[in-house]
Amino acid sequence: SIHWIYHMYGYVLGSDSLSNLPAASDSDAKNRQGIVMLEVNLQNFSNEDLSDSALSQLDTILSAWQRHGSQVILRFLYDWDGKAMETEPQSLEQILRHMDQTAEVVNRYTDCVFLMQGIFVGNCGEMNNSHYMSDEDCTTLMHHLAEVTDPSVFCLSAHRYRGGKFWIPPNGRQRKQLLMVRFPPAWTV
Repeated sequence: SIHWIYHMYGYVLGSDSLSNLPAASDSDAKNRQGIVMLEVNLQNFSNEDLSDSALSQLDTILSAWQRHGSQVILRFLYDWDGKAMETEPQSLEQILRHMDQTAEVVNRYTDCVFLMQGIFVGNCGEMNNSHYMSDEDCTTLMHHLAEVTDPSVFCLSAHRYRGGKFWIPPNGRQRKQLLMVRFPPAWTV
């Protein structure tokens, strides 16, 4: 079996000092972390477009990890405290716009970002306790994320729900990167 060991790092766009970026001197093989998961919190922009400064911060984050030689699992979210219903955007359209904006930056780093995890919504970005968990909203978010993200980046979203079905939303392009799996509540994920 394959075991992925990775470290997680969190950043808040619009207010983070980016103090936990890897130092350039840490890029030698002894200090390199092969896989990292970066959680990028967008809560400061819940109901507005990301600022140029926030997009620059995202570019700085990804650039630092690219120079470090790490492979990146990337998750965008609006909540770290289990309060997604309070911190997520008031409209689906705003989330779609954030996907557009972040993809412009992410797509420049396809050599290090190999996986986009989630669809921006839910507590801790884990697709639960969100206003946007209907099949229609999830399908819209997954399709849009797949559409704006470079095809070399795998998009994965997993959610446990009451219906107990596995669901891969249809996509005219048959893009294998578009995958959403829903797990029955009895399974531990």
